[in-house]
Amino acid sequence: MSALLASVGEQPTAISPLIDHLLTENLREVVLLVTKDPYVLLSARVIQWEYHQIPVSLKALQFEDAITEDDLVEVMRVAREELIRLRRWRRVYVGISGGRKGIAATLALAGSFFGAYRVLHVITEEISSVSPEWYSIREELRQDFEKFVGQRGDEIREFLHRPGGRIVALPLIPAEINEAVSALEGMEKGHKKARPYLIKKLEEIGALRKGKLTEYGKMLVKALGR
Repeated sequence: MSALLASVGEQPTAISPLIDHLLTENLREVVLLVTKDPYVLLSARVIQWEYHQIPVSLKALQFEDAITEDDLVEVMRVAREELIRLRRWRRVYVGISGGRKGIAATLALAGSFFGAYRVLHVITEEISSVSPEWYSIREELRQDFEKFVGQRGDEIREFLHRPGGRIVALPLIPAEINEAVSALEGMEKGHKKARPYLIKKLEEIGALRKGKLTEYGKMLVKALGR
């Protein structure tokens, strides 16, 4: 049994091949990270419509585009929560072919930190930009979603399941981060000391300076802490 946590962009064909592939591995749940961008939300809605036979939920990010450090911290925090929750399934996959590169990179990093099994990416010619065909479809969907899928659902399905995409699966090496984050949380509260080797490592990456959390250290606690 498996689950998928994936970022979503403006085009659903960045996600549909991943789901089609994982349905052969007894896929039980899909969680899509979505921004407030209306085209991203429309793309996610199309995925929910097509794969109604399995739970496909949306996890909302509180921005339209990831342009600040705080935005990526939010991605890491939300991904952490979902990856921990999805551990009840045997394998958790992270899909990074949809959405902004910063979001996808942060999601892949979260997968390494919090126990995902593989990172999946779809390579097709159409993912780099919105295809003219999808541009036409999505404008009509925005006007009347239910009417369009009712009358021309086969057209959307043909677009979603068009052959030609290649899936790349990248293994993840678990990162032992729990001890480091726990140490930072304790030091921030002033009641816990870390082992010397760990303090040295945290200083090397700029999370500590003279035994005090730096702004970077505080950001790590915010993104990765409990």
